[in-house]
Order: sequence, then C-alpha cells, then structure tokens
Amino acid sequence: MLRLTRRDIERADGWFDRHGVWTVFFCRLVPLVRSLISIPAGMSRMNLGSFIVLTAAGSLLWNTVLVSLGAAVGENWHIVVRYMDVYSTFAYLVLGLLLVAGLLSYFNFRRKRA
Repeated sequence: MLRLTRRDIERADGWFDRHGVWTVFFCRLVPLVRSLISIPAGMSRMNLGSFIVLTAAGSLLWNTVLVSLGAAVGENWHIVVRYMDVYSTFAYLVLGLLLVAGLLSYFNFRRKRA
C-alpha cells in the first residue's frame, strides 16, 4: 500500500542510525512529527535509555517554553495561541512541501527506471 521497498526502509534506517540521537530530541519540538519519531527510533533499535533521556529533554524544553510563555503573558494568552497557530501552520507547510518533494522525486526516479 505504501509502495516502500526493502531498500527504502534500509536507507531510512541508515539515515536514522546516523542522525537518530539528535533527530529524537529535535523532533520533540515539532508538532505532528513529535508523535511519529518513536517509530523510526524503534525500527533502528535505538537504545531505550538514550531514547527516554532525549525524549524527556526535548519534551521538557518544549513544555518549558509553553509554560514560560503562558506565565509571561498571563491574561493575554490569546496572543500566544495566535503565534502558536502560525508556528504550527508553518511546520505543517514545511512538512507538506517535503512530502510533495519526496513524492515527486520518487515518481521521477521510477519513471526514469522504467
């Protein structure tokens, strides 16, 4: 259904093995992706202790920023919500563009192979 080949999975696994430690930390700061990063980490058999530490650190940073913003703005919380909407929209836009670029590259590669 996803049309992934064994080679695609091996390449993704290799990429995660090279960048996995930092990927887990930084992906905890990105909406949507923060929920999915556990899958490639598990596929790569990332050390559970490292995964927990980096997940906790990334989540702690993200939540500290949100709590600090909430405390700083107090009654003006609606301003933060507006900015978070912009951040989320930007993150989703970037992810969507990366997905489209990846799909175009994939189909272009397949067309050239045929």
